[in-house]
Amino acid sequence: ESWTNIYAQSWTPQISLSAESYVLTGLGEGTTYYFAVKAHDGFGWSVWPGTSSAVNRLNFNFASSSAPAAVTDLNAVTGSGAGEIDLSWTTPGDDGTTGNLITGSQFLIKYSSAASQSWDTMDYSWYISTAVANGTFSAHTVTGLIDATTYYFYIKTSDEAGNWSPLSNKTTSYTSDIPPAPANFTGTVLSSSSIRWNWDDVAGEMAYRVKSGSAPSVVLQELSADVTWWFETTLTANTSYYRVVTATNSAGESALSNGATVWTLANPPLNTDFVSVWQSSLTFSWSNNGNPSWTRWEILRSTDNFITSTETLKDLADNYITPGYTDTGLSAESTYWYKVRAFNGVDAPTDYDTAISTVTCDLTAPSDISNLTALSGATGLGGQITLNWTSPGDDGTTGTASSYEVRYATKYISSADYSESWTNIYAQSWTPQVSLSAESYVLTGLGEGTTYYFAIKAYDGFGWGVWPGTSSAVNSLSFTFASSSAPAPVNDLNALTGALPGEIDLSWTTPGDDGTTGNLITGSQFLIKYSSDAAQVWGTMDYSWYISTAVARGTVSAHSVTGLNNQTTYYFYIRTADEALNWSPLSNKATGFAPIVPTAAPLSFAGSVLSPSSVRWDWTDDSDNETGFYIRNSTGGIIQTLGAGSTSWTETGLTPNTSYYRYAQAFNPAGSGNSPADEPWTLAAEPVFSVISVGSFTVTLAWDSAGNSPVTRYALSRSTDNFVLNITTFIAIADNFISGTTVAADLRLDTTYWFRLWAYNNDGLASAIASTGPVKTDKTTPLPPSTVAGYPATVSSIMWDWTDAVYEDGYRILSSTDFSVLGTLPADTTFWSQTGLSPNTAYNIYVQAWSSYNGFSASSACALSPPYTYQIPPLASATPPLVSTNTATIYWTSSAGVKYRIERNGVFLSSVTASASETSFYDTGLVPFVSYTYSVYSVNDAGQWDISSGVIIIATTYNVFDISGYLRDSDGAVIPGLAVSLGGDSSAGYVSNAAGFYVFGGLASGDYSVTLSSSPYIFTPVSYSTTSLCADISGWDFRVLVVPNIIPGKPGFVSVDYPLIFDGAVKIEIYSPGGRKAVDIYGNTWYGTENNSRPSSSSDIMESGAYIYRTQTATGQKKYGTVIIVK
Repeated sequence: ESWTNIYAQSWTPQISLSAESYVLTGLGEGTTYYFAVKAHDGFGWSVWPGTSSAVNRLNFNFASSSAPAAVTDLNAVTGSGAGEIDLSWTTPGDDGTTGNLITGSQFLIKYSSAASQSWDTMDYSWYISTAVANGTFSAHTVTGLIDATTYYFYIKTSDEAGNWSPLSNKTTSYTSDIPPAPANFTGTVLSSSSIRWNWDDVAGEMAYRVKSGSAPSVVLQELSADVTWWFETTLTANTSYYRVVTATNSAGESALSNGATVWTLANPPLNTDFVSVWQSSLTFSWSNNGNPSWTRWEILRSTDNFITSTETLKDLADNYITPGYTDTGLSAESTYWYKVRAFNGVDAPTDYDTAISTVTCDLTAPSDISNLTALSGATGLGGQITLNWTSPGDDGTTGTASSYEVRYATKYISSADYSESWTNIYAQSWTPQVSLSAESYVLTGLGEGTTYYFAIKAYDGFGWGVWPGTSSAVNSLSFTFASSSAPAPVNDLNALTGALPGEIDLSWTTPGDDGTTGNLITGSQFLIKYSSDAAQVWGTMDYSWYISTAVARGTVSAHSVTGLNNQTTYYFYIRTADEALNWSPLSNKATGFAPIVPTAAPLSFAGSVLSPSSVRWDWTDDSDNETGFYIRNSTGGIIQTLGAGSTSWTETGLTPNTSYYRYAQAFNPAGSGNSPADEPWTLAAEPVFSVISVGSFTVTLAWDSAGNSPVTRYALSRSTDNFVLNITTFIAIADNFISGTTVAADLRLDTTYWFRLWAYNNDGLASAIASTGPVKTDKTTPLPPSTVAGYPATVSSIMWDWTDAVYEDGYRILSSTDFSVLGTLPADTTFWSQTGLSPNTAYNIYVQAWSSYNGFSASSACALSPPYTYQIPPLASATPPLVSTNTATIYWTSSAGVKYRIERNGVFLSSVTASASETSFYDTGLVPFVSYTYSVYSVNDAGQWDISSGVIIIATTYNVFDISGYLRDSDGAVIPGLAVSLGGDSSAGYVSNAAGFYVFGGLASGDYSVTLSSSPYIFTPVSYSTTSLCADISGWDFRVLVVPNIIPGKPGFVSVDYPLIFDGAVKIEIYSPGGRKAVDIYGNTWYGTENNSRPSSSSDIMESGAYIYRTQTATGQKKYGTVIIVK
């Protein structure tokens, strides 16, 4: 048949009639198997005889089982709570490494805090009941342990049969203790919006929490273990911040560290500018640039741009907090410079805002110039006109004006024409003389031979005088024509520092021989004069050269002046003479600087990392003659140029986690000096989670590097309580993890996790932390349940059980015939009662596990043997057992065709199939006077019976007795050798022995007569026979009421209360212990005395004593017992 299985083997048969023996393996443990075997000779098969008489009835048995294998990967880690250690291991098989642990299996864990203790001596243990699949990851949390203590653990596994595995590996872990408070908590201000906090690392921490010192319940930042600093950013300028730090682990949180208060820097003021300017006062203001309103300001004033003149108007001690200032008591028409800076709460200053300057007002304009005269020529050169006038004052005709404006045209300029577009402004920077002084200036560059008209005004810094135009006061000689002859003046004389120390290179454009026309010919010359004194003029200058020349007009000429003092400024003029020694006017004044000695190199160059994109470079200026500083890279390229006196520069726009090689170079025209180099790494940028993929036991995390370099190392931690206490760093800096994705494994099914990610730069500094929200692992497709089995519970119900599935959310029970749903059950349920069934009927089901993750699992197999419900049970019969001294017949109410199991005293006796509604069973070979308990059970077609629904029948066999005595004559002498016979319920003959004693043994209760076999002798006093009663006098419960004599001399009476229930009248016979009848009564009260004959009257009182009674009902039922009469 298809339901039989072939056991795979390659056994070689032995010679015929040899004993064969083989071991079959891989069978289901504890399962009964039936076997059949055939032999093959290469051509044909023998026959399996099946149920023939030749078949050994022991061709079936149940499979043996062995102990589970030892756990080899028991692991212990510090738990998430105080006094907790988490254990985990891989579940072994039910049979070594195969099979699943089923209901009734268990784990036994033992542990101790003493390393020397073994399994047998360990202090503590747990038994954990389990039913779990082979290879499943199991876990258990041990709680209530002593903090800061090392514990040692073993585990054993037992299958459902109590077979214990060998001992596991020994594992060790440590319960957490609250870490100490971090020490040396300090803060360093970095800017107006950031502070770096630092502290000493402590032992045993899982995380740090930086908190507000004034409100310690407020956590500002949580950091991973071993991190000892934190950049706090986005702070408010010029504000104090009080902070503390704590350390945490699974045992709790440390005490607060020492507190630290740090003020952020103030922001420098911005946009300082004048609001109003008057003769003796002015007002200016500035932006506070985000500083608090209490920010203090310092205000400086100068009359020479802070070269030699610096006056403090408001300093730190003044506590000046207004972002504006009015300066009074000033001199009119005077120039003043101002600059402002801020201080934070601990007096740290900012940089100054840009200095501003202005001139105080003058309300009275200069007077008109009414005597302007224009004269042709001046120095004999062409294109020149000389203007003469009397200087006005600053206020009318008093004081000194500040400047002039000269306009010219080729036609007359009236007062109304002064600002017309056809007039031209003559560029000049003449300095007016004191009022009423004679002014005379030569105008050059005019068109030779051209008539020009002129107009002039004076300016005092605040107002202009008036050009009177055609008034009668105007000198009619305010126009003339330009002269010609001498070379024009050089107006582009330029002086540059030379290539060598003490050298200045001059260059200029050669003028014409006649003004700006013609070429200089042989005999022409240049005259150069110079001085290191800026106050000296042409006539007083110290040094001069004559340079003969013959050169074309417009040629660029050059001359190097050597032998000058190093690091000295020189001032130069030049004039040109033609071959007739007509000298040109004076050139422009040129200034040059003689080369200086090379500057010294900067010292202590170092970079401080501020962020993923910025580094602050600092150095010590070791020179006082540098022109400036270059910040250079590793190839020598210039990254930044800074001015003299600079000692720091913040480089921005950098790439995260990248090393930058830099050095500072001080320079001046004479050379440069390089500082030592530094090569810090920028901080890694905070990575950005990009992918979070959830599985049942894993979470796949991926992130954007946020610009970090490919060698950036990452660290990750996870928590099941949003990093309050439960924190596990599963990738640390020491792992050198540089990938952009990872899988968080060994997670719990259907559990919420939080993840944190941060990066390290190559100097081991951590970035800001990226966090996920809550991430919940999936459920998973459940494994199907196994070993479905059913057992009859009642005539109408079956109890089903199975091995628990894994990962299920619940179960469905399906019909094995139409797959309809019979019931639904919650997860972890391993049994179900099916009710409403028919008696003695086979049923089967499917058990299906499901989860919300992926629907239902595959259905389990049905039970291998469909169970039957119990058969209808028997009922008690009204017919009592019929017993003798060695037999019993029992009766019960039955159902026709039902098979019954008969047990006597719990041992199977026989099976009976009922043919009628009442069935009996006759039992023989019993022992007299013994109570037997018979159990009658109905048996279903599977051979099963319900031990709770049988009929219990108790039958007691009758006792046996002896009747014995002596045969005596009338004189009382023993009569030997005389035969006697027994009559009554039993009869027997006996020949006495020589002593005349006779015995009749093994008699049941009843009435007997002992009679002589011959009549030479008679019994006295009545007859030849004596009547005896044999009764079992044990086990009866009669209650006797004794009533005392009420009247002296009158008899009392005895009432006998007996618990037997009979129909009709009850006759009671009372016998003496010797067997002689004392009285017959038909009620429950009787009188009389114990006598060998009936009492002569009821007035005779029965004496106190022991009596035998026999009761007999109207239907003939008898009962024997004893009664004690007490009077």
